[in-house]
Amino acid sequence: MKKIIYFILFGIAAMLTFSACSNDEADFSGEGKLKLKVAINETIDKIVSRSSDELAENCTIYVYNSKALVRKYHGLSEIPSEIALLSGNYRAEAWAGDSVDASFTQKYFKGTTPFTISKGSQTVVTVECKIANVVASVNFDSSLTGVLSDYAVSVGNSKASLDFTAENASSVKGYYMMPDGDTNLTYVITGKQIDGTDFRKEGVIENVKRATEYALTIKYSQADDNVGGAFIEVEVDESTLDINESVTLKPAPTIYGSGFDISQSLFGEQGSFQKRTVYIAAVAALTNVVVSCDYFTTLGFPANEFDLINMSESAYSSVEALGLTHVYTYIAEDDNSISKISFSEDLLNSLPNGIYNVVIKATDAEGKTSQKTVVIEVSDALVVTKAAADADIKQYSATLRGTIAKAEASNIVIKYRKQGESQWQSAVATVEGDTFYAKVTGLTASTTYDFMAACDSFDGKVLQFTTGADTPLTNGGFEDWFTDSEGALVPSLSADNLFWDTGNHGSITLNQNITTKDTSIKHGGTCSIKMQSAYVALLGIGKFAAGNVFVGKYLKTDGTNGILGFGRPFTARPKAIHGYVKYRTGNINYTSSDIPEVTKDMTDKGTLYFALTNSVAESYDNTDWSFVIRTKSSERRLFDKNDSRIIAFGEMIWDADTEGDDMVEFTIPITYYSDETPSYMMLVGSASYWGDYFVGSTSATMWLDDIEFVYE
Repeated sequence: MKKIIYFILFGIAAMLTFSACSNDEADFSGEGKLKLKVAINETIDKIVSRSSDELAENCTIYVYNSKALVRKYHGLSEIPSEIALLSGNYRAEAWAGDSVDASFTQKYFKGTTPFTISKGSQTVVTVECKIANVVASVNFDSSLTGVLSDYAVSVGNSKASLDFTAENASSVKGYYMMPDGDTNLTYVITGKQIDGTDFRKEGVIENVKRATEYALTIKYSQADDNVGGAFIEVEVDESTLDINESVTLKPAPTIYGSGFDISQSLFGEQGSFQKRTVYIAAVAALTNVVVSCDYFTTLGFPANEFDLINMSESAYSSVEALGLTHVYTYIAEDDNSISKISFSEDLLNSLPNGIYNVVIKATDAEGKTSQKTVVIEVSDALVVTKAAADADIKQYSATLRGTIAKAEASNIVIKYRKQGESQWQSAVATVEGDTFYAKVTGLTASTTYDFMAACDSFDGKVLQFTTGADTPLTNGGFEDWFTDSEGALVPSLSADNLFWDTGNHGSITLNQNITTKDTSIKHGGTCSIKMQSAYVALLGIGKFAAGNVFVGKYLKTDGTNGILGFGRPFTARPKAIHGYVKYRTGNINYTSSDIPEVTKDMTDKGTLYFALTNSVAESYDNTDWSFVIRTKSSERRLFDKNDSRIIAFGEMIWDADTEGDDMVEFTIPITYYSDETPSYMMLVGSASYWGDYFVGSTSATMWLDDIEFVYE
């Protein structure tokens, strides 16, 4: 049996287009919204399939614009409440399953669909994911009986193979992910002949294609009587994989506030609240919307818990009269629904001082359930402590904020202390309108602190924050080196502890390491890293190579080109890069038609740049990187400092020799573009600025030593 699995993934805000408009609706006039569906064509003939929920949580969805990856989601549960995209052309790509070299049970699916986003509109996109594996099956013909015994067939690619035997061949298929550059399946037939001698036959199935099954029939045939003899033959039947059944996978309902963060308290003094609305969006009919609060009956509601969808008309009328309203809309043709729950201004302002936890629990027709709590805090406080934002918390300092609740608040401060201590410290706040902040310094990294907003006659609510870890730069002094099996020098502890890498893996194919350690020029320790640009050749064949080093991994040599994985996982937010450098430049003596503006009358430049990127990564061979760099001109993919995934960047360029014979000190400030917590860190150095194009000077040399992160 074969089936289609539909992954329904979309921006929840897009569904607001069919709900009534009011002042508290989410704004839909800016970017366009994306509603994304992913259909997965899965062949499950004689295979035990994984559960639908397991596939749903192991899918990966990528959204690219014309330049780069802009969104990445792992599983349905990671999809945010809305997918807002700027107007333009995009493509959606989806992957699901397990990418392994060869397996009888693990399959992989891929699909891609181009689409366009227009301002203020909703775009519906369906990505059909076809099986990405090459599939092989084996049938042992009955004619083999009495001719061969203990027969088996091993079918594989250049990385892995699977063994088909008389016992398993009728019940399994082989699923293969072909390595880059490998387009052939090979097979080896083995067995025992009648006379007891070993039998072996090898063959190749050339130019195999994804989503295609290659059915091998192994049989014995008698030759023509005039010729004599007999043959073991292999027949290969090639057929594409079709679909004839569908199953739908859907995420749980999404609950979110309109115009406010539902994860933050609604705080105010009695009489100061405005109407608030909560939306529930689902890709199925909603069967239950249960609202509960321990104080509901005290406020006059018929019960502390009620189901807004299934309650009686009279019960709903009493709830509505108290200021809690509910509008439910279901679009049958799309199987989408939205529930709108509003708390009126009169209801909120009738609440006495206190904290009210209103729990909203939604269940859809698929049995999926979501729950959120709206916290309403009514208080006559003079000042309000605001939760600390991640971007405001550093390793040794923090900017803490609050709100003025009453005009009579004066002498406003932020109080703070290490958690567990009794003595408070105070920092005078800077007031800007109704808000205020204070920067506190002298903190300890990786430590939890209490803090609160306070004024002359009032102490606010106590909250907590934890300072960031003082994450050091691994091997920033370039003291650790090893030589790999091919002879490439690598500035890391070992292959199992790889952090830095270089282009030596490419140049060593021509018997040269262009990046080395230097014990004669250094700032501290025993050595520095020396990056010497050079023309690397063997038997007259070669090209210019820039001396370089980068955080990441050299992934593959493609002819005389490289594929590199830039970046390592990283969540800290340093303010600068500090280190020591010596640079010697030279006139460019190797150019390229790919960048004709760089000519031989120009001087080469050295560079060191740093970037932090968000969680949207690029994958190569099942590993995620900040960027996957390809230097081959026909597939060129280079680092772009304007990429939308970059949340911080810093760079220094040396366009002339540094002073003196010794290394000189440098500091690279880091500019932050986003308050996001980073997921990856990149640090790249090169003796030749245009080295990605194989352009530069063979005199260009850069030494680096004792590089470190600077935190505040």
